[in-house]
Amino acid sequence: MRQEKPGTFGVRVKLTQTGDSCSDWKVAVRFKNLDTGYADGQQHRVVNGVVQNTVDGVIVGFGTAPGVGRVEARIVALDSNDREMEQISGTATFTLS
Repeated sequence: MRQEKPGTFGVRVKLTQTGDSCSDWKVAVRFKNLDTGYADGQQHRVVNGVVQNTVDGVIVGFGTAPGVGRVEARIVALDSNDREMEQISGTATFTLS
């Protein structure tokens, strides 16, 4: 999701968590600006299927500010030790102005 500040984006995450007594995990957004090479990201804890510390369910912040240019962003699930899991994943490439 394009944000008001140039060179930033947000990611709306909607999760469906099945099963009871699931342990805590995290969802992470990682990006790379393909024009500048700058890479960063951020992660948020998921509790009972709800992404914590979001703005109206949208992940925003410094970790979603690659700057102007072509951007590749990935969303990944992380276990409690920050290892990537395969439950959710996706990649998007877009241009920010």
